[in-house]
Amino acid sequence: MTARRHIVIGKNSAVWHSLAHAEGIAGKFNIALSHSEVGGFPFSAEDEVWIFSYAPTDAGNVQLFDTLAAAGISNAVYVSSASVIATDVTQCYRYPSIKKRAELEAQKRIGASIVRLGLVYREPRELPAGSNMATSIAKLAGFMSQDSAPPAGAIVNLFERTDRPFSGRVEQSLYSWYGSLQSAAGRWPCLLRPIDYILRGLGMKWYGYVYLSNRLWNTTISS
Repeated sequence: MTARRHIVIGKNSAVWHSLAHAEGIAGKFNIALSHSEVGGFPFSAEDEVWIFSYAPTDAGNVQLFDTLAAAGISNAVYVSSASVIATDVTQCYRYPSIKKRAELEAQKRIGASIVRLGLVYREPRELPAGSNMATSIAKLAGFMSQDSAPPAGAIVNLFERTDRPFSGRVEQSLYSWYGSLQSAAGRWPCLLRPIDYILRGLGMKWYGYVYLSNRLWNTTISS
């Protein structure tokens, strides 16, 4: 029987760059491919594949999954995002919408399990102010270094609430004000994009679908 290899697709992703040399990872995942290298790689049906690669189009993700299906891959993990919960409210944010559709296609085409990450960080100070659904590199490395991947079709929410202080009263007031506006916007939170650009210019990182997904998860976890 062919020995099982542990393969990462998405070697250029920021998360993989942070993770590649973590304890328990370098010795296990010794093959990392870019999205463009997948088509010419000699996969084995015994391989365990972790997909960090993110195509900005539905067609690009489907093509990737179909390539893996044709290679006989049946032990795959699609690394997704906690932000997909935003699609319960709106489709106006591109990233969570594409990631959610990719989850469904990965399950449908290769029977993948889904691992959802929050905002990924090495040190908590890297996170935005406020309440975040977040995943530390150490936690992700520990999860991936386990003996086996999650079973086919499983969904794992690999994140936890991590609160960070505000820079001051002004930011805290803006945070609360923005939340009130987003709640009032209902299914059209993208109406706040002009404000998002201003907040980004001010160096704040908690706006848009990040704020919405954190708010929804906080409600879900609290209920």
